[in-house]
Amino acid sequence: MKKGIGIRTRLWLTIVGVALLVASFIYIGQIFLLNSYYGVSTKASLKKIAEQIEEGLADGKIYEIGDTISNFAYNNDLCIEISDKNGVAIQTVDMMGSGCVIHAMDRKTLEEIKGELLAQVDVSRYYNIVHPRFKKNSILYGKAMTVGNDIFFVFLNANLEPVEGTMAILRSQLLITTIFVFLVATVVAFAVAQTFTKPIRKLKKAAGEVAKGDFNAKVEIERRDELGDLAETFNYMTAEVSKVDILQKDLIANVSHELRIPLTMIRGYAETIRDISGDDKAKREEQLQIIIEETDRLNALVSDILNLGRIESGQEKLEYEKIPIREMLEGIKQKYELLYDDFIFNLDCDYEGAVLADAGKITQVIMNLINNAMNHSSEISQISISLREEEDKVRIFVGDKGPGIKKEELPLIWDRYYKSNRSGKRRVAGTGLGLSIVKAIMMAHKMPFGVDSKLGEGSNFWFCLKKA
Repeated sequence: MKKGIGIRTRLWLTIVGVALLVASFIYIGQIFLLNSYYGVSTKASLKKIAEQIEEGLADGKIYEIGDTISNFAYNNDLCIEISDKNGVAIQTVDMMGSGCVIHAMDRKTLEEIKGELLAQVDVSRYYNIVHPRFKKNSILYGKAMTVGNDIFFVFLNANLEPVEGTMAILRSQLLITTIFVFLVATVVAFAVAQTFTKPIRKLKKAAGEVAKGDFNAKVEIERRDELGDLAETFNYMTAEVSKVDILQKDLIANVSHELRIPLTMIRGYAETIRDISGDDKAKREEQLQIIIEETDRLNALVSDILNLGRIESGQEKLEYEKIPIREMLEGIKQKYELLYDDFIFNLDCDYEGAVLADAGKITQVIMNLINNAMNHSSEISQISISLREEEDKVRIFVGDKGPGIKKEELPLIWDRYYKSNRSGKRRVAGTGLGLSIVKAIMMAHKMPFGVDSKLGEGSNFWFCLKKA
């Protein structure tokens, strides 16, 4: 597979790109929009000043507003002129010197502007005019307004040269700023990319080790964010995979052991029949019976392995129904009493109601627990089966009078093929998967189960079922 651009490079390019994009927007805004903004702002300022001057003219203070006009012109670097209809100046203040277009434009242009203003009296107009001599851009505000029976021209002129100078400064400053931002963004982006991708690189390395079969690979958790959670999840995964690997190896070893014994016996007795007891009918039948029993044991082992696999994988769905639990327990007890007359089976159950569960699976649970109790019973071959009613469920117990289980072994007895050190002769044929199947079935029912045991007194296995 062809390797593309890495996350670190992508992250670096993204941060640098965003920084350059922001710098570009600032540059465009300052350089290309500033001129337009300054023009609009200057027009608004001229209009506001003109309105105050025109208010004085409207009040008949044509000659008294000279100081006001001078202040406006001085504070805003303006050229202001008020003239009558014939073009005779009444008030003139020029803070622009030779840069004022009111005085610099040719007479023809001025007359054309006055003609346009007279065509729409009391309507202000703006003109963008280039100074005929200095070639500088400026804005001219003009208005022909009526005062009584007379008409006066009001002209205000502002130079656009300051904004052009400012733009030149901004261009150089923004160029330097953009270069600085690019350098800083490059360094910061590299540092951020390194910090961000460091745990990912560690995860990649650890994943490679797991792929090679090292399930003990761990990732050091240095962060408390999503990447830290990912590292923690990875460590949990490797721990679980390691457990599964150990269980798989143990399973293979145990299954091999369980299969080897009956296969060896089948082969041995078959060879004996062939070589020695072929003509001795009694011995032949006895040995053939052993072969049949070992074959049945092999078949049971394979069936239990397949059954356990289906339950644990969820392939075998539970079929819930209402079960008269007392009748089920009595039926199982009677079956065992017929098969094993050397055992005493005691049943203590006063509950007449029903439970909600998979009848076939629960029957298997009870029988597996009884078989387990029989295999670990001592001289006292007594198995107790009891039921205790609780608030919304019932708890079923299967107990024996065997040697009991050590406390440290209790969590392990539910594992496949776990061999307890408990003494007691194996009384019932089994595959070593009985308690594992119990565990799988009860977990599928999502109901609690467990065992209480005391050394020298016996064990009491239990599980719960919901009331119907």
